[in-house]
Amino acid sequence: MVNPREISLSRCFAEGWEAFKAYPWLTIGGYAIYSVIGWVASHIPGINVLYFILAVFPLAGGFITLLLKILRRSNPRLEDLFDGFKDWVKWMGVGWLLILYVLIALIICGIPAAILVTIADFILGANSADGKIMIVIGGIITLVLLLIILMRWVFVYYVAADGANATQSIRGSTDLTEGIRFKLFWMLLVISLFAISGMVALFIGIFFTGAIAQCAVTALYLDVRQARTSPAPDI
Repeated sequence: MVNPREISLSRCFAEGWEAFKAYPWLTIGGYAIYSVIGWVASHIPGINVLYFILAVFPLAGGFITLLLKILRRSNPRLEDLFDGFKDWVKWMGVGWLLILYVLIALIICGIPAAILVTIADFILGANSADGKIMIVIGGIITLVLLLIILMRWVFVYYVAADGANATQSIRGSTDLTEGIRFKLFWMLLVISLFAISGMVALFIGIFFTGAIAQCAVTALYLDVRQARTSPAPDI
């Protein structure tokens, strides 16, 4: 049982590292293949559109499935990376529904910025100092609101990989992140910075740090899920 207060960056890295040590080459290989496929497919004209429409969501689902098996020590195999294509319709639903929610959130969060930009343009003058300040403030407000909303959906793919459908995944991630979204934000930010630190080693190191970071994020999801689903301890 994990108390929500016990969910910490050090704990996630420790659990992620232990899982990584159990399957180092599988973790690095899975992360490298997933990353290279995505990078290559997105840089080929024509193929990039087909990849985004038909393959990006199932491949992401398979990658998350592989990570969950690695963290749970449940006989992970490299072919798990492509398991998402076995349930292609489900993962397409998860991916496109999430995009729809994000677009709606972007529109809603852009309203304050649009109002301030309008004020800056028609009342203060877009080129005036006050007008520029209003535009900057509008941009900051939009960014903050968008981050607050998006944090509720950080675990959508993990919830889906655990068996939920598209709508259940959105709802499940929202419930899991309730009340801890700011904490999750800075934890994920630190993990992301750790991941890209591997670029210092001629970019190759990112396959090492990136794989560990993915294990840490998966460990974070499992801790949050256990904390939410386990009964509260008696005090």
